[in-house]
Amino acid sequence: MKNMKFLFVAFFLAAAFIFTSCEEEVDPCDAVVCQNDGVCMDGTCDCPEGTSGTLCGTVWRDVLLGTHSASENCDQGSNWTYNITMTASNTDIRKFIIGNIYNEGHDVIATMTDANNFTIEDTTHSGSEFTNGSGTINGNTATITITVVGSAFTTTCDLTVTL
Repeated sequence: MKNMKFLFVAFFLAAAFIFTSCEEEVDPCDAVVCQNDGVCMDGTCDCPEGTSGTLCGTVWRDVLLGTHSASENCDQGSNWTYNITMTASNTDIRKFIIGNIYNEGHDVIATMTDANNFTIEDTTHSGSEFTNGSGTINGNTATITITVVGSAFTTTCDLTVTL
């Protein structure tokens, strides 16, 4: 009888081991849906540059998109208020196009460097070149600095954009 109890306990332990070792592991990414090409790693989204948030749902440039009033002050004394339009680029989630910069209908391409800062690419338009452009987002305001080089002038302008 003692041997029978021992065999019963041994059989029970062996069965418990076999059945518990056959359980499937739960993938921590099964219920996680990352957005904007984010990749789930161990249950957490790894977001691509230009996005953030738990599921990568925040696109940094989106706060800038639309038509906005810009007040421009240039070091040569010109002060203007006009509208600029910021639209998403189709080539990169970090890039956007600023239309009507310098109030002359010119478009420039900007790239988000983090959630609150961007740079403006060197762009040549009809003999004028925009260089060393950059911007900062602070709440509902973006501040943009551009340098415009023309055939007879160079000026640096600061734009305050209400978002």
